[in-house]
Amino acid sequence: MTSTRVLLKATRVPTRLAAINGFDAHVLAAYREAVRRYGHKPWVTGVTIGIKERDGELSLDVGPVITIHVVRKIAARRVRPSRRIPRKILGVPTDVVGGRFKKSSGVAGMAVAGLSLQSGDSISRAGQAAGTFGAVVRRGGTRFILSAGHVLRSGGATPGKPIVHPASGDPPQPSTVVASLTTFNLDHDAAIAELDLGVASANTARNTGVAIGVPAWTAQGDILELNGRTTPIAQGVVNHVGLIEGLFPAMTLRPLPGHTLPITQGGDSGAVWYDITSTAAKGLHVGIKKSTGESLAVMLPAVLAEMPGGPLTW
Repeated sequence: MTSTRVLLKATRVPTRLAAINGFDAHVLAAYREAVRRYGHKPWVTGVTIGIKERDGELSLDVGPVITIHVVRKIAARRVRPSRRIPRKILGVPTDVVGGRFKKSSGVAGMAVAGLSLQSGDSISRAGQAAGTFGAVVRRGGTRFILSAGHVLRSGGATPGKPIVHPASGDPPQPSTVVASLTTFNLDHDAAIAELDLGVASANTARNTGVAIGVPAWTAQGDILELNGRTTPIAQGVVNHVGLIEGLFPAMTLRPLPGHTLPITQGGDSGAVWYDITSTAAKGLHVGIKKSTGESLAVMLPAVLAEMPGGPLTW
């Protein structure tokens, strides 16, 4: 269940996020009311401002809707009155989406392209589940690996534990210690590890060669791309923003028409979603919903601003 602290944060949509999406006062008020009503319910996994879906397609003409994400969607006639979602909240249409996102760290056995650290490379805590090197970030003159918290903290790691590349068990070469765990933010499922002095790194997507730009807030309808440890290249369109699986501010990405499902796989956690037009980094990948092929990410401007120990820079 989402913590009280996160629920309180989730009612405060960042000003820049609201502006870039064109959310007016009525939409924001309805979203806040929905979080208050449903965010604490055990059968609710998220409350977002989303794009209405009809027959599996996005309906951009409808305008923003307040989406209640539930563990399992069932017919309204079978739902107790206390659990029925009204058609509108404060005059804004609602939608209900079922299914859960699962963390997408992976097992060993993936081949890796090389030893240089770029966005999309294989990493893990030594001896633990595999994930993806998202980006190199900085605080002052110190460089850090940025990745998903459940990757760098796999096995309940504490600060100082070694981070290796490639992930433990991944061929073709033995793993090498490249960093040590520094700190993490559970509200964002994000963590950083201080890079060893001799390790080279770059915010360049390994499989596309894209120089990933400074983080920016995302907008619904943005098409983003990811280079992952398991999925070489993935693309998705942003369809929901808000509180999802206890993470805020988060977003979901649905497959593009004709895209192989799911768009991401186990082991891609920690990868960076970047805008295919501007190349700006927009999301830190943390999970997948296999039933729909959707991906879950936390918004990077918030991740960098709220990391314990002080803000991070690109």
